[in-house]
Amino acid sequence: LTIAKTTGIISGIEDIKNGKIPLNRIGILLQSSHEEYYLREVSNGARTYYPVHSEEELCSSVASGLADASIIDSSSAEYYTNNIYCNLTIIGNDFNQNIYSIVIPQDWIYTQDLDVAILSLTELGELNKLKIKWFQTKICPDP
Repeated sequence: LTIAKTTGIISGIEDIKNGKIPLNRIGILLQSSHEEYYLREVSNGARTYYPVHSEEELCSSVASGLADASIIDSSSAEYYTNNIYCNLTIIGNDFNQNIYSIVIPQDWIYTQDLDVAILSLTELGELNKLKIKWFQTKICPDP
């Protein structure tokens, strides 16, 4: 996720890894899988990023110029750039497109039922319809 005017500077995660933006200008949600990814794949364990506590703060920090870019889930990025932060844009390829998480109790008795239901919804295209309805709906005008 980046502000529209920086799209010529970087085109994806590889440019961030290659240092085209100072690492302290990359917004990262604390205690997230994105923080783990950043530490493992980008900074070799150095916590040199711009830390935030929520996705909202992540987007607002890029929009206000406190950060130049951020790493965020693609569905969340679509929602924010299509509906709230019209001056932000998504760059690069989605590197975890089909990963969604549902938190359930460990050893929950309905785990298998939930797995079957989710698989069925996926095969019927219902999960994709929900993604389109909630994450790809667009309020922001096209540039």
